[in-house]
Amino acid sequence: METQRLYGVLNHRLEASPWLGGDHYSIADIAAWPWVNNHVRQRIDLANYPAVHNWYERIKQRPATIEAMLKIQPY
Repeated sequence: METQRLYGVLNHRLEASPWLGGDHYSIADIAAWPWVNNHVRQRIDLANYPAVHNWYERIKQRPATIEAMLKIQPY
């Protein structure tokens, strides 16, 4: 499945650095996080992608992410 392949690519990248763009949080992380936030709907278990899981949780805990998630309507 293409989705699993893409999660594998993300996981490989995040094994090498803490953020998608390297050592610092960047627009790459901001752009990719909403896609990964739909992992349940995509039937993806983040336990299979530990580096993605760690990255996802770190962004999920950021104050700006928490604030934004409180403002959106679930679909």
